[in-house]
Amino acid sequence: MSDAPFGMDPKVLEAMVRKIPANPFTGQVGLNEIMNYFQYNSDMPVIMEILDQSMKEEENRKKVDVSSFDFASLVSTIKRNTDWRITMELLHQVDANGKYHNANYASRIEGLQPVFALTCIVWDMSGGLKLTDEFIGLPTSAVVLEFVQRCIAQPLPGLKPELPATLMFTSNLKAQAEGARLFLDSLPKPFEWTVESSALDTSLKEAFYLGSQILCDKYMELAEELKTKGNEAFVKGDRPAAIEAYEQAIIRGIEAYSERLPEDKATEGLKMLAMCHSNLAAACLIPGDGMDAKRALIEAKKAEGVDPTYGKAYLRTARAYQELGQLGEAQEAIVRALRRPDLRDDMGLINRLIELQTGGDGLPATVHAFDKWMQDILVNDKESARRLEGIGGAWKKRCAEHRRALGEKAGKR
Repeated sequence: MSDAPFGMDPKVLEAMVRKIPANPFTGQVGLNEIMNYFQYNSDMPVIMEILDQSMKEEENRKKVDVSSFDFASLVSTIKRNTDWRITMELLHQVDANGKYHNANYASRIEGLQPVFALTCIVWDMSGGLKLTDEFIGLPTSAVVLEFVQRCIAQPLPGLKPELPATLMFTSNLKAQAEGARLFLDSLPKPFEWTVESSALDTSLKEAFYLGSQILCDKYMELAEELKTKGNEAFVKGDRPAAIEAYEQAIIRGIEAYSERLPEDKATEGLKMLAMCHSNLAAACLIPGDGMDAKRALIEAKKAEGVDPTYGKAYLRTARAYQELGQLGEAQEAIVRALRRPDLRDDMGLINRLIELQTGGDGLPATVHAFDKWMQDILVNDKESARRLEGIGGAWKKRCAEHRRALGEKAGKR
């Protein structure tokens, strides 16, 4: 524990880690496990304060000139079979306002600049991270040289300066590595460096991709099991058990989505996450002591954000608002969903909106009462009129059919 990440007090981190469940597949407690744990525990402000301070320290570290560091003094730190790998990857595009754009659509928008990530990891089973940073524009030899120097002399907080036995560059960094040759060749033996061939680089990427697919499937399978466990607890009305199961399902869903996979698998992961956040919101709303509408609202809105096409997320948002006594916001949540082309005909949402609009009484049972109700919600009530402006789809059709049925019933009398 001496090399604690983020500059944390090793004893504090060790005490934290004892409480955190290990990753079920790697058996380790890494950064993801730490962050996921504190997302759902009361110690989160403590960890966030530590992380915030560490980020400030990291920014200050970047300003330090490492070119005068005595790299030769690290010869004693070189251990056999310690390999580091430096990679460069295109992350996204950024515009003049600093807004990110998907790298796949770069050619469609003018004036964008590419954002690359340089990452240095320990190339073994631990996959330990030494350093990572983002750069606007293709990193030059000078940029890569400084990054390498920082990896060695000023790695992530909590890690000590050291040299590996071998430093490997991916093939897309060949030119920049050559530009840093003078420095690299000056480092003490037995240190050596190399640039991977394109064939090896491709082979490693394929192996990483396959491994990611396998790991993603495992995370998704576990998330499904946890979700089912949460559903069973929910049916029994066991709020604590349901909440815990859904929280764990969310953690595994995040891990599945974090794997760099094709769009279909990423979409599957997002849908799983949205469902679990929505179910967690529902669990928080189980009646009785401990019902937490505020947290339910937070989780329901997370579900909306993760997958805006998931209709139940809006139903849970509306229910949370209703429990908080904010009936206008509850209707707003449903209308927000009905404005989406993919949800405008969702009967569950439409029924819920009518329930909210009528106080649970349903559509008025006479032509006169119905016409007055429509006049009120579409004209007289300015807030309601604003909310419903332009709403069509099945809600409008449902109201029209109800009015027609009432007219036909009245005509038969």
